[in-house]
Amino acid sequence: GYRIHLGFYRFLDDGLVYGGIAASLENPQIMVSAKKCNEYVITAPTEYSKKVINNVLDYLGINNICIEVGGFVAHHVGLGTTTRLTLATLTAVSTLYRLDIDVTEAAFKLGIGIPSSAGLYTFLYGNLVIDSGFSSYCIEDPSDIKCLPKPVAILPIPKDWYVIVITPLDLKGFSGKEEENILKEVSEYPKQQELYREVSNLKSAIALRDFQAFSKALRRIQELTGEYFSKYQGGIFREDICAEIVEALNKIGIVGSGQSSWGPTVYGFTKSYAKAIEARNYIRYLLNSKGVKYRVWITTISDTGHTTTIYPK
Repeated sequence: GYRIHLGFYRFLDDGLVYGGIAASLENPQIMVSAKKCNEYVITAPTEYSKKVINNVLDYLGINNICIEVGGFVAHHVGLGTTTRLTLATLTAVSTLYRLDIDVTEAAFKLGIGIPSSAGLYTFLYGNLVIDSGFSSYCIEDPSDIKCLPKPVAILPIPKDWYVIVITPLDLKGFSGKEEENILKEVSEYPKQQELYREVSNLKSAIALRDFQAFSKALRRIQELTGEYFSKYQGGIFREDICAEIVEALNKIGIVGSGQSSWGPTVYGFTKSYAKAIEARNYIRYLLNSKGVKYRVWITTISDTGHTTTIYPK
């Protein structure tokens, strides 16, 4: 399953930067298959996918292999595709060749988990993950393995809390140098203490299974994160359509909603499957009327992270 990024609770405070929050989705899913071959073949739906996999295989020094990518694939849309592809390839290939590597560290050396490693840990552990953030000295060289953030909380989300995930398909979030330049300009945030309070409220709400408190805290974290990045993305949300989707979800009573990473993927939490169906139909009507191409899923938060299957010859 992919992941949604729920925001940051720290930007620059007490020598740490970018503490992140992410949650692992049951759907959509991506699959990477690997088998030993007498040739080097990568079968993937996009050139970017092939580039990501090539980078992993170059790092591992593997060339007699056949790799195939299946499932849903879309890049720079806020679902963490590069992270999933990298980690899945590392896992598949290291399992196939019985390589003694730390997948987490290898992924980090390949640039995964910067600036938030919560998405990396959701691949491993599922659930909702809060990471520690980086030491501030890592801003200049975040790829130093000593900079790898640690998970400080792995929180199971009740299975009757549904998530509607909407991905407009013709838009892209920030990536590459554009994102890197933004993240290097980290600064103190006047509302930092409010973020700490809201992430504490979020953790307590999950422990108490208080859906309303969870939704309220999540929405406020999203607003504060969006406000911090507004000078780069033009507002609380990256695209006008993201703001319209969130507004539409709020209109039908879905409070815990927001933009994943730089968007354009938007999500909303509900405690009712019927409400999720209502939201899906309403969003379909909205986006169809605007001629926006999109995908929409009703899903839950995965409690297992990735799975690996070994097939006999």
